[in-house]
Amino acid sequence: MAGDYQAAEETLRQLLRQMPDNPIALNNLGYFLLERNEKIAEAFNLIQQAVKIDPTSASYLDSLGWAYFKLGKLSEAEEYLKEAAGLNPTSATILEHLGDVYQKQNKTELARAAFQKALNLTADAENANRLKAKMEMKKQD
Repeated sequence: MAGDYQAAEETLRQLLRQMPDNPIALNNLGYFLLERNEKIAEAFNLIQQAVKIDPTSASYLDSLGWAYFKLGKLSEAEEYLKEAAGLNPTSATILEHLGDVYQKQNKTELARAAFQKALNLTADAENANRLKAKMEMKKQD
């Protein structure tokens, strides 16, 4: 949050060296890299390890779906994000990710519905504005 991404990454890597099979650390480093659009293949592998350890974690399944999205594998992304949303239907992040996949697949109504559900679940103004903008973009198409 302070913007020192290099220090944050190093902290996560140190944690993984101490606990290499910790699914939280694996997922957090993987998702951190995905969000920075860095080392996507490494991020994917880290998240896959987390899912292998705990295949019922909505958070890890969301991360794996998001990794597939970043890799352009939209059907796999949709599969994992739908599973994550089923496990945690009150996560605005998961629903937004699912909406992004639907949008990329030109499933406009599904995308709008996912964004609307995410919007209904968020209290953060910045997130709400981003979701509203995504919904408006699809109305113009």
